[in-house]
Amino acid sequence: HVEHIPPSKAGSNFTPQVGDDRKVTFEGVTKVNSDAYFYLPTGNTESRDSGGGVRGVFVRGQSDTPADTLLQTIEYINISSTGNAIDFGDAATEVGTVGACSDSTRGIQGGGQTPSSPSVTADILKLTIASTGTAVDSGADLLSAANYVEALSSSTRAVFVGGSPPGSDVLQFTEIQSLGNTVDFGDLNNSVFGEGTCCDGVRGVVFGGTTGPTSGARIDNIDYITVSSKGDAHDFGNLGAARAQGSGFSNKIRGIYAGGRYQPQNNIIEYVTIATTGDAKDFGDLISQASRDGGGTCSSTRGVHAGGDANPSPTADVNTIQYITIMSMGNAFDFGDLTERKTHIGACSNGHGGLG
Repeated sequence: HVEHIPPSKAGSNFTPQVGDDRKVTFEGVTKVNSDAYFYLPTGNTESRDSGGGVRGVFVRGQSDTPADTLLQTIEYINISSTGNAIDFGDAATEVGTVGACSDSTRGIQGGGQTPSSPSVTADILKLTIASTGTAVDSGADLLSAANYVEALSSSTRAVFVGGSPPGSDVLQFTEIQSLGNTVDFGDLNNSVFGEGTCCDGVRGVVFGGTTGPTSGARIDNIDYITVSSKGDAHDFGNLGAARAQGSGFSNKIRGIYAGGRYQPQNNIIEYVTIATTGDAKDFGDLISQASRDGGGTCSSTRGVHAGGDANPSPTADVNTIQYITIMSMGNAFDFGDLTERKTHIGACSNGHGGLG
């Protein structure tokens, strides 16, 4: 028996699109919809907006076992969970005092200190975040060899910031997927190294830093740039205290600066609203003051600070990983441990606030 359904009671003839919608990606075999048939997408789905499935990667660094050992190790975590870091692979060479950034698929790391002559490199390393294995030299270089270079990125562009005691005001950029040699972007308001950085996709923010030699003055300045353009940095505001060598990360609203060096260390966490300007506000505290030169990375909801040290006393590096919820306020929570104690870590993720 076939029953006739009048048009007034018929269902919607809306045909959903197959593909990407609001950053949810349908993966697997897809078939074309028609007037007669509607095929549901198959396979897994992923969403960067949810903060789920986002991988944080910690690149190279420096260890105190034995003292000042430069590292080639790489490890990763799933940011939405908790637990110990897992081995990712190795870089071809040992390099310390590094910064890193990423788009949704590729992580890059530029410059750093090497164990042999020349003692500083301009090389840019690349890796595929969702895989594991060896990271390789990309064949691209910074404008000049430098260490203590920090980095921030949008979904397409990487900007390398400052570096090399006694400090630099150089901003330089490259496109993450094409990866040519970096090109001059403009200048910071101060010549610094050991600053913190983050990006919301439009603005890049630079927190603090040290001017002069390694024992030079730390500053409380916050600068910002428009990542898609070129030009000198603008004044954003000030930190609550002058400090350097903390970790920076963000979602699309808030920028976070965690830990660092100030008389001589601190566990302070501060935040700014990236789309505005103004002074940083108190967020809470890291678990301990062993926070200098840790690596900072994030998803769209959670920020992670890994490693660090309490130099000058005690000198021991730590393997602690800790996290915060970016849009809340309060003290950090324990996440797990790195595979080894270390500092001067480059960190990136495939779900940070700079991704469109």
